[in-house]
Amino acid sequence: MKGKKEKSLLVRIDDAWVIRDDMDCLLNGDVQVNGAVISAYIQLMRHEEHLLHREGGDVYLENTFITQLLHRDGEPPATTWNYSRNDMVETWVQNYLKADMVFLPINIVKFHWYVAIVNASIGEIHVLDSFGDQMSNFQDLEYTLIGMERMIKHVAEHIQLDRQKWKHGIEVSSWPTKHMITKRAQTDGVSCGLWMLNYMEYWTGTTLSGAMT
Repeated sequence: MKGKKEKSLLVRIDDAWVIRDDMDCLLNGDVQVNGAVISAYIQLMRHEEHLLHREGGDVYLENTFITQLLHRDGEPPATTWNYSRNDMVETWVQNYLKADMVFLPINIVKFHWYVAIVNASIGEIHVLDSFGDQMSNFQDLEYTLIGMERMIKHVAEHIQLDRQKWKHGIEVSSWPTKHMITKRAQTDGVSCGLWMLNYMEYWTGTTLSGAMT
C-alpha cells in the first residue's frame, strides 16, 4: 500500500508531472530538488508571458526531460535518428528557432544543476551557475549542445526551417561559452536547483532583474 501511494500522481501541468515520491526533495533540506519538480516549475514559467518575452528577446524554457534527451543524443557514438514521432521533434526544433535565447537546465548527475543559455542573437552559450566560475567540468553541456545541433540538422533535412533569429548558424556546439556569473552564490551542497530556477526566471540576457532574491 505504501509503495502504491508513493507512486501516485500528485501534480500534472501540461506535459510535466510529479508523483508522490518526487516531492520528498521539498521536505528534506539535505536533498537537491529533482528533475520532475524542476520541470513542473518550468512548465509554470512557460505560462507567464513576461518570462517568455524579455529585454534580451524571446525566450524558450526547456524542461529537464528534453535536455536529458539532447544529452543522450550528443554522447558518442553519433546517434542514428529513428524517432517514431518526428512531428514532436520538429516542434521542439521550431520552438528553439523561434527564440532569441533557449534556456537549458543542465544536470551533472547526483552532483549539480546549472543553466546554459543558447543565445542565438549573438552566437554564444552563457552559463549561469551558483558555483560562479569555479566549475570546469562542462562535458554534460558539451554533449547536450551536440545533441541539440544534431536534432536541428536532422529536422532541417526534412522540412524548411525559419532561421531568421539564428543568424549565427545552428552549429551551437562550436559557439563560445561564457560564465555570466563569476561569484559563488550557493553556500550549501543542495540548493543548486533552486538557484538555477531563479536564474531561469530572472535572467534578462545581460543581467538578473531586480526581482532576483
